[in-house]
Amino acid sequence: MYAALLCMAVLLITAGVALAIPRMRTSRLRTRFGSEYDRELARNGGAVSRTEDELEQRLARHRRLPITAPGPAERELALDEFRGLQVLFVADPPRAVEEMHQLVTDLVDRAGYPREQREEALSVDFARQLAAYRSALATVERTRARQVTTEELRGALLGLRGLGLAVVLHEPARGPRETTVRGRPGRPWSTRGPVTTGGRARRA
Repeated sequence: MYAALLCMAVLLITAGVALAIPRMRTSRLRTRFGSEYDRELARNGGAVSRTEDELEQRLARHRRLPITAPGPAERELALDEFRGLQVLFVADPPRAVEEMHQLVTDLVDRAGYPREQREEALSVDFARQLAAYRSALATVERTRARQVTTEELRGALLGLRGLGLAVVLHEPARGPRETTVRGRPGRPWSTRGPVTTGGRARRA
């Protein structure tokens, strides 16, 4: 009888663990990906296992990426760029958004996120900022066709800046890259020339 009870207890424990593991995975992935989890779940027609398998694969690919953080000088330079573009927005919103887009693209490139499947790679570290970034990219495209309002441009600037700040302040597990000298070949954060704001030149 004791053997039967022991066997039943083992079966119950095994069943409990089998039920708990998927829930733990769901909780972990929801915490990591936030609204990106729901977006992918909807894209997969509500198929939880397929969605979670794809997100696990995304995490595995991300672990192989050479993600690096900026050094202190690079970080300060990028923050200065953000401030300058916010000033430029007052005088020329479309130009400020276009240049913010280029700056953030440079930041993401230098951090080591690939251009192929970029949004998937970014979602692992910056799920909170990704929805606003996607919206900003759509606005950038419409800006080129002159189909946006100033408020939409403001939202795009903030969405781009939000991701850019997150990238600049992100500290991956790997060590920081070497600091480069401003204005030299291989300069990390921008390839743009001087930008004029209010009659004064601001170095990009």
